[in-house]
Amino acid sequence: MIGTVTEFLTRKNSVFLTLISFTAFLAPMSHLMVPTQMKGILGFTWMSSFLYSLGWSISVVCFGVLMNFASNYTNEFKKFFRFLSFMMIGYAFFFMAYTLIPIKKDFPLYVYLLLFLTISALSVCLFYYVSEAVMYVENRFKKAIKNIFSHIYDTKNDIKEEKQAEHEILRGKLIQETIENVG
Repeated sequence: MIGTVTEFLTRKNSVFLTLISFTAFLAPMSHLMVPTQMKGILGFTWMSSFLYSLGWSISVVCFGVLMNFASNYTNEFKKFFRFLSFMMIGYAFFFMAYTLIPIKKDFPLYVYLLLFLTISALSVCLFYYVSEAVMYVENRFKKAIKNIFSHIYDTKNDIKEEKQAEHEILRGKLIQETIENVG
């Protein structure tokens, strides 16, 4: 059982990072799960070609998300990691759009390329705003946790005298865990 809120947050991040990492490494291998002679979709001759192309795009998106997550834990390279993250997301969504939107002869090639670039730019903007919203919520959650612990710290007079020493030790441990895990 999870003992503290900070322990839960640490486990949540570990599960999130593990899931994203597995997806990043396994997505390019999705083409191995279908028969090699299976008919393709969206202009691809074989389904395995389609899944291979889509898998690499998904993999790069996952690595972009990991870079964005890593940027929150470094001060020295924060801007570099964020920039690299957005570049990876844009690159991946360009090729994801290229994979999912079949190019036909109804428009010139430059129209399709502009469409792919627009989709890529919009994806980067959406990713930016979603990541900012997540950080905002997380920071508010951290602030709420700090307020709760400051309230616990102030309730010293509500404890029976015989439990005072035990409470001091437990409170010290909780505050130390909070400082280590929440920041």
